[in-house]
Amino acid sequence: MAAKLRTLAFAIIGAAIMSSALARDDGACAAAATQLALNRCALAALAKADAEMNRLYREQMAYLDAQRRQRLQASQRAWLKYRDSTCLYENGPRAESGSIWPMQAALCQAKLTRQRNELLRSYVACRQDGCA
Repeated sequence: MAAKLRTLAFAIIGAAIMSSALARDDGACAAAATQLALNRCALAALAKADAEMNRLYREQMAYLDAQRRQRLQASQRAWLKYRDSTCLYENGPRAESGSIWPMQAALCQAKLTRQRNELLRSYVACRQDGCA
């Protein structure tokens, strides 16, 4: 019984922390009152970050020659595996969690995707010799 109460307490604290993270991503998400609404907001934050990543990736790919496109493509594929495995490590598998898992997974992926976007943005901004 004590273990269940501890788990519930951690889930409530985690939801409060995650909802504040969502509030930073989208002000409309701050008003989300259910876990389903929080999950949807987190997925929307991920979709936004992912769309920006795809835009930056396409822009950089258009700039590169064939050999460098292959290297960036390999890097991007490896990074996606890194992102997904990192978030799986941080949040565990879906089967071991509850209704908060989709939100946690999406927020983790969105955070890492925004970090990747900064790197891709630096590639796009750099059009001088010696730049990636």
